[in-house]
Amino acid sequence: MPSPLKSLKALLVDDDENILHTLCMRLEAQGAEVRMAGDGVEAVETAAEFRPDVILLDLKMPRMGGLAALREIRKLDFSCQVVVLTAHGTTANAVEAMREGAVDFLEKPLDPDQLSVLFQKVAARSAPKAPASVGLGPAEGGPGPTSLSPEELRHEAERQFIGEAPGVRRVRAVLLQ
Repeated sequence: MPSPLKSLKALLVDDDENILHTLCMRLEAQGAEVRMAGDGVEAVETAAEFRPDVILLDLKMPRMGGLAALREIRKLDFSCQVVVLTAHGTTANAVEAMREGAVDFLEKPLDPDQLSVLFQKVAARSAPKAPASVGLGPAEGGPGPTSLSPEELRHEAERQFIGEAPGVRRVRAVLLQ
């Protein structure tokens, strides 16, 4: 049986080395190619070079926080799915992260099995048959901002959410109002 995360490129960003190494070992054991970064500055630099399919991004870090790093990563000329992981989970943080383009918002401590399931969903979405993400312009492989009707945009935005945790459902409701 093939590894569930084979061909998935993941960037793990956290200032806690124990979390980084634990998650890295878990994902590599499932076939993912993994890079690590200890802060937002290093995350942006690594993302630009590595071009991951998914980034697991902490919010509170030295030099550059997660939301600032997320904004900088979104300026790079590639598409990836960003999952925010934090011990400082508030609805306001979750809403801001989702508005900046995160596909999920998880709170520490994280169950490694939950992460594996999440990354398997991301890997399935990263498959070549998956449609382009909302908000990507033609240069990034997306449909462009004017090619979808408001109803189609809403449907696509609802489809883009990965998480089903109660907090994510509350954020989804706020964002899709």
